[in-house]
Amino acid sequence: MDLTPQNIRALRAELHREFRAAFDTTNVIYPQLTTTIPSGSARNDYSWTNNLPVMREWLGSRVVQNVGGFIYSVENKDWEMTIGVRRNDIEDDNLGFYANIARDYGEAARLHPDQLLFDLLKNGQSKVCYDGQFFFDTDHPVNGTDTAAGVYSNYFVGRPLNPTNYDFVRSQVIGLKGANGRAMGLSMDLLIVPPALGTQARRIVELQTEAGGAGNPFAGTARVLVIPELAGDDTSWYLVTTQRQIKPFIFQTRRPLSFVTKNAITDEVVLVENEVRFYADARYNVAYSLPFLAVKATA
Repeated sequence: MDLTPQNIRALRAELHREFRAAFDTTNVIYPQLTTTIPSGSARNDYSWTNNLPVMREWLGSRVVQNVGGFIYSVENKDWEMTIGVRRNDIEDDNLGFYANIARDYGEAARLHPDQLLFDLLKNGQSKVCYDGQFFFDTDHPVNGTDTAAGVYSNYFVGRPLNPTNYDFVRSQVIGLKGANGRAMGLSMDLLIVPPALGTQARRIVELQTEAGGAGNPFAGTARVLVIPELAGDDTSWYLVTTQRQIKPFIFQTRRPLSFVTKNAITDEVVLVENEVRFYADARYNVAYSLPFLAVKATA
């Protein structure tokens, strides 16, 4: 194949087709746990409060449910992935393997927000969220402007995964009240575990009867999600709520993925490096939202 702009454009179209096919068909986890927020600048500023919205009887004046208790900024980050195709391979029509490479790159690009999410999940006890506390912490303020309102915990140590601890942790979170003093009605419908705890998690929430034949009171209280990337932290488990519009994490997107190329024989990269490069890039970030929407427990 001659190294002409037309042929390189055709190659780009083929690689992009394979890249996009893999990107579009790869299963990902982050949409279950994140609220997608479009971004129009270098960062988004979020106003949070320790309440979820509630309807109330209209007696007298309206009561403003203010969302401006805390300001939390999330900067967009630039991400890129570059495929280099050797000029000799183009000229010799030795391009079959590059389609596989493009598909592999497309899968990796699609999974990248998952990797960011898993890092936040695993390290939430050491990363700060909107209220200035670690995301998983034992003393989040119930009301950031009134210390008398007390604190709440979404991080429980000394609680290995078993029915007793599952019941304790779940009840602690479901019973949480917001700054307005009303229960927030958290469902905590997803139980996330590393592979080492997959069987135990399913026994707790999927078996209809216990070993002695009695009915299992926790059957159907949550779905189980096993995340291979959590392997290594084999005693930690998580409960999150996924049934509200606001999820425990934010997927903030500034610029969707694009796929471009250097497609002229006179381009410096072709002349100096003897290869044609195809570039994928995007701008986005994954961040924490409200800490009471997720809980971590560990042995």
